Amino acid sequence: MKKILFWTFIVACCTVIIALGVGLISAFHTKSALPANKETNEKDQQLEEQVSYIGGTPEPEVELNQSTTEETVIETMHKMTHQKVYSPDKWGAVEMTSANIQKVKHVLEMNEFEHKDQLLQILTRWENNDFSTVVEDHNYFWTLQGGNIGEATGRLSESDEKTFIKNNFR
Repeated sequence: MKKILFWTFIVACCTVIIALGVGLISAFHTKSALPANKETNEKDQQLEEQVSYIGGTPEPEVELNQSTTEETVIETMHKMTHQKVYSPDKWGAVEMTSANIQKVKHVLEMNEFEHKDQLLQILTRWENNDFSTVVEDHNYFWTLQGGNIGEATGRLSESDEKTFIKNNFR
């Protein structure tokens, strides 16, 4: 009788240990799978925020004239970069078109502004479809405007930019 109780006890202990081991392995596997899914969902959500309607009166066309201030030119150029960059907070948008680039350039050429040379250099690149420094351009405007939230961290892909344009200007 003692042998039967002994072996029953051993089998029961082994069963409990195996069950706990399987449970721990399963729980560990589930936890390690969650962050990848959570990370993917967060990236999808962040991308959605970057290309969705951003508010702040999206402006498909630039309305500037000879009496436009340098601050308005900088704000306009800053808003133009929003269709091309990742930035945690975007307020307002102006469509980056050849016509808008020309309008801003015309105002710059008619005025003597403190940052005229740098702004013209940026517009000349944009005229030539050179957006290789658009993240730096955005952050230059952001800095001139005293930015502390919304620094650009990267460039949108071509398809993400098309989605941004569709959601904000069409």
